[in-house]
Amino acid sequence: MKKNSILFKVIGSFCCVLMIAIVSLLTLTGCCEKHDDEPIILIQDLDYSDGIELTYNPDQGFYRAKVFTVRCDGIFYDEGQKSAIEYDFNHYENQLFHLRMDISAFSKENNGIGDIELTTKALDDLNELLNNLKNAQKNAVIRFCYCPDFGSASDKEPSLEMMKKHINQISSVLNKYESSITAIEAGMIGRWGEMNGSAITKDSAVVNEILGTWLSCTNSFPILTRQPQHIYDFLGLTYEQAMNYNIEESDKAYRLGIFDDSYLGSESDLGTFNHNRSREIEWISKQTSHLPFGGEASYSSEEKSLHRIEDRCLENMNTLNLSYLNYHYNNNVTDYWKSQTYSAEMGSDSAYYGMSVYEYIAKHFGYRFVLNKSTFKYEQNSKLEITLQLKNVGFGNLTKTKDLQLIAENNVGEIVLRQNVGSFTGEQIVVNTNLGDLSKGEYKFYLAICSLEEDNITYPIAFSNSGLFNNTLKANYVGKIEI
Repeated sequence: MKKNSILFKVIGSFCCVLMIAIVSLLTLTGCCEKHDDEPIILIQDLDYSDGIELTYNPDQGFYRAKVFTVRCDGIFYDEGQKSAIEYDFNHYENQLFHLRMDISAFSKENNGIGDIELTTKALDDLNELLNNLKNAQKNAVIRFCYCPDFGSASDKEPSLEMMKKHINQISSVLNKYESSITAIEAGMIGRWGEMNGSAITKDSAVVNEILGTWLSCTNSFPILTRQPQHIYDFLGLTYEQAMNYNIEESDKAYRLGIFDDSYLGSESDLGTFNHNRSREIEWISKQTSHLPFGGEASYSSEEKSLHRIEDRCLENMNTLNLSYLNYHYNNNVTDYWKSQTYSAEMGSDSAYYGMSVYEYIAKHFGYRFVLNKSTFKYEQNSKLEITLQLKNVGFGNLTKTKDLQLIAENNVGEIVLRQNVGSFTGEQIVVNTNLGDLSKGEYKFYLAICSLEEDNITYPIAFSNSGLFNNTLKANYVGKIEI
């Protein structure tokens, strides 16, 4: 009897352990039936590290510049030999282009006849060019200029009234392409459209009129001018007054930023900053935190230029929220960056140690979102809440509000849910949906961060984690559940 009693106790203990193990296993696999109202909370098993690859996302990067000649009979490139509507944006891997639109033919100073309005054919070709840009899912920074061939000639502008008419005509086309256009460089006047060299560029009243007209005629584009001084003048403030003035979101000037085509060329960026470099950079960085900032890296001399690592150029890029630079210019600067190896002495991004500074810069233009955590909170056949914690490791920020679309696939790859779930400005993402219509099975969830146009996903943003972006769905994989 004593032996049987011991045997029963052993068997009983074994069964008890076995039951605990089974219950634990069912709980871990989500198959255990819950008898309370507590939701299931599941942290997704994903790679949360920075993939360190170049992520081609909208509105940022090394840009490719192209000059287009606008004439009465249309728009052309390559010395007028090819129609602009044939330009192939897909031929290049760059996400961002700098479209330089030569409208000198419409100024009396160039045509010798008179200041004339842009023709219907010229505007139609501009529309076709931008439509091709959109179809290629590329972005552009655009500048118009009255210097023939975007050259260095001075005093080629038409009257102020005609310039304002041109801005109004151009804007009627540009406003159709808000997701495609990264920014408008106000330019127009002076050599290369860089707002210097012509007599008119020194007249703050004229510059104010040009900036004001661009702001009035366009819907939401960032309007970039050449110097912070132009913004002080537009606000009607002295330099000292401006340093104590914060531009609010409700202010007309909130969309005014700068393009710096002499970036790092000297202590003043060759005239970009006219007063105190550090104070002006601190002030303008409040604008560049929500607007694109970029231009061309410049080189004046080995003694004066500030592109070297010891000049803290990477810190400057972070402070100014650098979004883009010219792919071709300046070779003295870019060749130096290519010759330097990113290391602990330059920053704490250890995953990038060993690559060139040029590569590091290319991978940090604008925003760079790394998914740090994906949490699913749900009840069977009820609500699902997805919380995504992101880290922006780029120099800049997202400068456009994006739409969010949640997509779910079943275990055979069929899309069973597609739902618009709000907007994204660059912060943590929380989305909610209902699981009530989904039958039992495993489901994968994806989130498109994009510009929705007629419910179609355009200009999607990819997380920089390896393997999360699905090119077919144009969305980021964020996890799975089993119902």
